[in-house]
Amino acid sequence: MFQAEIRGRKLTGADGLQLHLHCYTAPSGRGDVLVIPGKGEHGGRYAELAGVLEPLGWRLWGLDLRGQGLSDGPRSRVARFVELVGDVHAAVQMIRPAKDRPLILLGYSMGAAVAVHYTVQYPANVQGLILVSPCFRIDHRLKGIYGLAAHLGSWLIPHRVLTTGYDPAAVTTDPLEQQRIAADPLIDGTTRPRFVIELHRAARRCVGMAAEIASPVLTLISPTDRIVDPLGAHDFHQNLKGDRLLVEYPGLRHDLLHERERERVQQDITTWLTGRWGHA
Repeated sequence: MFQAEIRGRKLTGADGLQLHLHCYTAPSGRGDVLVIPGKGEHGGRYAELAGVLEPLGWRLWGLDLRGQGLSDGPRSRVARFVELVGDVHAAVQMIRPAKDRPLILLGYSMGAAVAVHYTVQYPANVQGLILVSPCFRIDHRLKGIYGLAAHLGSWLIPHRVLTTGYDPAAVTTDPLEQQRIAADPLIDGTTRPRFVIELHRAARRCVGMAAEIASPVLTLISPTDRIVDPLGAHDFHQNLKGDRLLVEYPGLRHDLLHERERERVQQDITTWLTGRWGHA
């Protein structure tokens, strides 16, 4: 599989934090796709997808949110979820294409929640959404004593590190990808109470915000996802009022773009893009 060349750019967030934006080379043609990664991962993992999109005229960008990848900031530390939305706005301001070219946000897991919040806040900047394993429902991870501890911790010890582990087998069934994740020093499983609660609250709001989205939306999920409850994506999909498509991949796990059958996922993405914006 051809993988596009990757270059890095620095940009400054609204609060002065230095962020890293991965730029994958592509002909200037159809439009731009900005990847907003999941918690603990980074925008430098998408060269294969960039190689698939490049012949169709789409340039792929990958943003490292604050505290992730090559961006500055403590790992998984935010005071408010809106800080992540601000990071996306800084990236969009840098790469904003010409008015006649679409900008598509591709949000994975936590990044899907960030993408939805951004689209509702800045609808004129986004022409389409691709949501991969969106974390719209994670209540099952905050049940009982764990939920109580997270809420109390968010006030008493908001930024204390609770865990640092990242289990590759929980996100993909592909042994090679599991090895790559384990060997990637930029993938980090740091978890802090305030971050968890801010994400949980923002994710829950996404379902109700769906009705405000006018852009086309492609949602890709696995019914066997171990990380998020896929029913949240179904609820979100049902609330959308416009152009919408939901595709399921039984037997796969959370990280669909790094799964055994990722070629099928890539094909569904390219078909959706071409069906709405044509070829370069």
